[in-house]
Amino acid sequence: MARDRTRPAGHPPPSHWKARCFGQRPPPLGGRSRTSPRGRCQPRCGCRHRTSYGAQGSRFGHAVLDHLVEGGRPVVLVGCSQGGSIAIDAALASPDRVAGLVLIAPSVSGAPSATPHEAVRRLLDAIDRAEKSGDLDQVNRLEAALWLDGPLAAQGRVKEPARALFLAMNGIALAAPVIGRVHQPALAWDQLDRIAGPVRVLCGDLDVPHVQARCCQLAVALPDARLEILPGVAHLPSLGNPTF
Repeated sequence: MARDRTRPAGHPPPSHWKARCFGQRPPPLGGRSRTSPRGRCQPRCGCRHRTSYGAQGSRFGHAVLDHLVEGGRPVVLVGCSQGGSIAIDAALASPDRVAGLVLIAPSVSGAPSATPHEAVRRLLDAIDRAEKSGDLDQVNRLEAALWLDGPLAAQGRVKEPARALFLAMNGIALAAPVIGRVHQPALAWDQLDRIAGPVRVLCGDLDVPHVQARCCQLAVALPDARLEILPGVAHLPSLGNPTF
């Protein structure tokens, strides 16, 4: 989570519910926004302490908003990956609290199933084998190839210091014990027409192909959405190119 502290008068404060961005500051939404990154959860290559996902994640986020935002004013939520799913669920659960969304390669509960590209399947199979053998260092390297480089890009495409930061923080997540269970709210995909506020959908052109396709479908399904493809980045744009 993050809260805008120097926004122009009349602008809703942006709050960031996002995937692991590994220390990178999320971009401002316009004006003079100043934000600080909070709560990081990355699907598959992120937080294994999963009790904050889904319905519980939304309840936790609302509690933070109640504490930070005076008078219950609506905010713009920024969510990356699994954080995007939490932001969507929050907009559905409490539309009066959400003025708009910025969704970066978001997960969406209930989205149509997809057949992974062969390159993605190979990486996922290799990750599964490494997990079963207990080789977490190899899992970490493969997940960097999948999420940081992009499955169709050259492995090692993203250089230091970003790569070392990914491996260090993802290594912590991989070594953490799995606790709790995911508590999912009602599936979001068939309710997207209820999100009336403006939504900006962002996706890297090197991201997993079916994630890119889902972003395109999402932008069509939402009543007021704009899709933007980010060049030269995969699933973690703020780490792959912090200038975005």
